[in-house]
Amino acid sequence: MKLADVCEQLVKLARKAGAAEAEAYAERTRDSSVRVRDGEVEELHQASSKGVGLRVIIGKRLGFAYGTDFSKDGLRALAGRAVALSKGAARDEANALPTKPGVGAVVGEFDPAIEAISPEWKLQAARAAERGARAEDARVRKFDSTGAGDFLSQSAIASSRGAYGESRASYAYVYCSPVAEADGQLQTASWSDTRRSLRRLQDPEEVGRVAARRAARMLGARKPKTVRAPVVFDPQMAAGFIDGLAGAVNGLLVHKKSS
Repeated sequence: MKLADVCEQLVKLARKAGAAEAEAYAERTRDSSVRVRDGEVEELHQASSKGVGLRVIIGKRLGFAYGTDFSKDGLRALAGRAVALSKGAARDEANALPTKPGVGAVVGEFDPAIEAISPEWKLQAARAAERGARAEDARVRKFDSTGAGDFLSQSAIASSRGAYGESRASYAYVYCSPVAEADGQLQTASWSDTRRSLRRLQDPEEVGRVAARRAARMLGARKPKTVRAPVVFDPQMAAGFIDGLAGAVNGLLVHKKSS
């Protein structure tokens, strides 16, 4: 059954079960990866999942339930659980579904070439990253982790207010974490590239070369004396810093006027 059909059917079943408003979201995913060490396969991973979630509102009381059974009986039972949970929840005037329905599909995030990636491609990409790191600096003699993988997802949403949408997404990645060694000192660093388009993915050997340079440049590093000075963030470190700040913005609290 198509995910959009699952969502629409679940919303109808929720309304029949007594929900004043209902919204369903369904998703299927597949992820696959290969990890190597010294050119040999260390781990081969492949997993898939599916699920559907339902939130219902009855008298400003919110109920939520989720499951993996897409059969009609399974969806009916899921709708019943969500409605039952809402009846025992506290009232909250902020509980509401979006009033403006969105219709359409999200495009531009899915690459069929990524869907067609073979395990052999991932294995060769990981091996190439190791080769690139070794060729870049002779002080790289071993690796903490090196690999390649891909991720695919399909999702759909539908609500009793007319919202409807579908999307497909994909990305592929290569990563390398070499260990540089000199004068009894070991330094580990990493580099990776993730793209939604396979043709835009950084060359695996280049990923390894960048990772090797990042590890080697820390050899001989020492702790500086305490000093007040300007700080220049590495792009990856800066991204993590901004991520922490972004997490402080909570849309739900703003909606409730309690931010």
